[in-house]
Amino acid sequence: MLESDDGLVWRKRAVFQETAGDETAFLFEPDGSILAIGRRGSAAAQLLRSSPPYTQWQRKDLDRYIGGPLLVKWGDHYLVGGRKMTKETGPKTSLCWLVGDRLHEFAELPSSGDNSYPGFVELAPGRALVSYYSSHERDASGKEMTAIYLAELVVEASSRPAPSAASAGPRKGADSRNSRIASTHNPTSTTSTMPAAASP
Repeated sequence: MLESDDGLVWRKRAVFQETAGDETAFLFEPDGSILAIGRRGSAAAQLLRSSPPYTQWQRKDLDRYIGGPLLVKWGDHYLVGGRKMTKETGPKTSLCWLVGDRLHEFAELPSSGDNSYPGFVELAPGRALVSYYSSHERDASGKEMTAIYLAELVVEASSRPAPSAASAGPRKGADSRNSRIASTHNPTSTTSTMPAAASP
């Protein structure tokens, strides 16, 4: 981490990732503390925590690899997104609730090949949009293409972080179907239950 008083001259503040540092998503809390998800190459990602002056960091290994991580606070809950690796179907973009030090996956978005780097915009307390890119479709000539997709999230209060349904469609209007899709318009919807607690 670097700091500056004028944006021109920078000095070192701290090292937030000491081993195999890579893509990192930071979330600054109102009290100044930091919560972060750090990718470490192809190894398990880490959950990082620090408080001002950010010279001391707590690091905890998560139970999975996360590529191109996203970390946002949605109301009182923490949402983590990014690319996961699966033996059966290869890389997939997925979304998880972070509860304490554990991830609870609730959605695997239509994706494969080069994919991830989700973005998040809250529309309302129970609705949000997630953008991401993926290479799972082909163009008119049959050539693999990389496109940007948009998924609508709809959450329902629940006492447990359990999955409900997941689907997403390209913004341009392709029809991605799922037996539990909440909506078939574009963007398609992803419905999930929300965990009762989200202490970081």
